[in-house]
Amino acid sequence: MQQIVRLSMIVLLGISLYGCIPLVVGGAVAGGYVASNDAADALVESGYPSAWNAAYTTINELGKVTYFRESSGVLKGLVDNHSVKVRIISITAATQRIVVSARRSIAPAPKTAQKVFLAIFQKLK
Repeated sequence: MQQIVRLSMIVLLGISLYGCIPLVVGGAVAGGYVASNDAADALVESGYPSAWNAAYTTINELGKVTYFRESSGVLKGLVDNHSVKVRIISITAATQRIVVSARRSIAPAPKTAQKVFLAIFQKLK
């Protein structure tokens, strides 16, 4: 238990030194999701193909897909004039880590990242 607390403190300290203190938000996903300066990130209970299809469909519905590579889990697009990047990382066959980041020029766009993440998550329910 002490190791987990110690590791968590080190991770939070490291992240805060880079200027993006994460915020654990709501119970939309088991344990909530983490919203940082320009990204929303969470583990979801889903197979990779389902997560990929949900992400691709969401970007197409909210905006336009500009690049995708399913084999590496990367999807880029434009949503509300913001550049959006979705990364899907397989943790297990039934658990995926989905990271959605959004920027406009060089400025982060956390609301857009959260909007896209929540839309993806709704499709996975």
